[in-house]
Amino acid sequence: MASNASGQALADLIVFQSQGWGTLGVDVAAHMPGTKPQPLRIQDKTYDSGLGTHAPGEMVLLLDGQYQTFEAEVGVQWQGGRTGSVAMQVFVDDKKAFDSGVLKETSAPVPVKVDVKGATELRLVATDGGDGIVCDLANWANARLLPDPDAKTVVPGVDVD
Repeated sequence: MASNASGQALADLIVFQSQGWGTLGVDVAAHMPGTKPQPLRIQDKTYDSGLGTHAPGEMVLLLDGQYQTFEAEVGVQWQGGRTGSVAMQVFVDDKKAFDSGVLKETSAPVPVKVDVKGATELRLVATDGGDGIVCDLANWANARLLPDPDAKTVVPGVDVD
């Protein structure tokens, strides 16, 4: 399961999620409910973990200042050379920290490494690449959050200041 370095599933940190088609794939590509999902694949590389969504898509993850780095490889789910295209963006506390530009199904995976130290929120966005949403499956492969060893532990309902 897509998880951060301490083992917590990334999907457990999602507080909001929307997408233009199908259902969120956890460790698989986005898919229609009730159908067998495909493995996450970008170009000729297959992944065991990550999040698969469909443009236009957005996921908001609650970080509570507990993480240091977000890492992933992003790209379009391989579907046999169809016309899928997306642009993938990462926002940290509403500030854009990464933009892939337009990626096609034939594009190589793009590495993402974003500093999230002290951040409250991480937003992962997939747009349609400007040409409609046909075949626009966007993969956040090997997505993970690395914990911040200096972060204060957050205890619900307790003020630790």
